[in-house]
Amino acid sequence: QLDAEEALRALRLDYTMLFTNPEGAVVSPYEACFKGSDDFDSSGLTFISPTALDAERVYRQLGLKPSGHSNESADHMGVETEFLGFGYEQLGGAGGTRERQRLATILEDFDRGHFLKWGAAFFSRVQNAAQTPVYRALGCLGVALAASERDVFAGCLAPCA
Repeated sequence: QLDAEEALRALRLDYTMLFTNPEGAVVSPYEACFKGSDDFDSSGLTFISPTALDAERVYRQLGLKPSGHSNESADHMGVETEFLGFGYEQLGGAGGTRERQRLATILEDFDRGHFLKWGAAFFSRVQNAAQTPVYRALGCLGVALAASERDVFAGCLAPCA
């Protein structure tokens, strides 16, 4: 059995191998890199990802702006899943049908334009490549998240009549 220090070391090594290995990470945590090509018009932008810019556009619809505390791009999986969590929190607290519909539309647009294009494949790769039980479990949970997001479009978010 691993002690705490060995467990943390194993997690750090797994994280590096999965996401940040300079010799080639197994899984890119950035939507634009993960997909291999942008779905959006690059408009000649060299250093700015059109995918990240579009994600930021959606985030602003819920009043979110980059905080300056994180250097992560708007198309980072952590940022995208945090946005989904925030969006669903807002949806859960929405008072009227019109506001619920507005929030549901924003979430659906984000899912269709971003998360569902790469979420299941990203988390499946994490699950299959991880060396530690923690990252394998994270991959498994992410696969379930992606499946539940697909189910949302079967009518789960539609406002009740």
